[in-house]
Amino acid sequence: MNQVEFLVPGRQKFKELAVLEKKYLQRIEFYVKFTLKNVREQKSADDQLLRKREGEQMLQALARQDYVVGLDASGRMLDSEGFAGFLAGCMSRVSGKLVFVMGGRAGLADDIRKRADDLLSFSPMTFPHDLFRVMFLEQLYRALSIVKGHAYHR
Repeated sequence: MNQVEFLVPGRQKFKELAVLEKKYLQRIEFYVKFTLKNVREQKSADDQLLRKREGEQMLQALARQDYVVGLDASGRMLDSEGFAGFLAGCMSRVSGKLVFVMGGRAGLADDIRKRADDLLSFSPMTFPHDLFRVMFLEQLYRALSIVKGHAYHR
């Protein structure tokens, strides 16, 4: 596996966070082919309907051979070293794309949870989605630097 994708609803809304996103995207590209893929953010007062619509779009964006990791509060939690180990394992055994999927404001769709090959949680806390995007990218870069034996993570 040398291709990683981050599938997210909507676009980055904050200019300052977009600058950080770009910084980590460039750093991640040093290690792997990486794509940040946006699906259209859905609007609805009904959380269940919102998750369903976003989930349908995300399922369409996934290929059958993709290894899908849902980012969800119900997933297992890893520290940075554990995440690096998880990533190294994926890199050695996954032949298709490794796709991390983040839910929208209503959370991850049940269809995505079912499709996911694994579920990870970064914290039991709730974070703003725009901020979490950057946090995830930083942790991905940190994990890749650990896997490759570079000093960033220290």
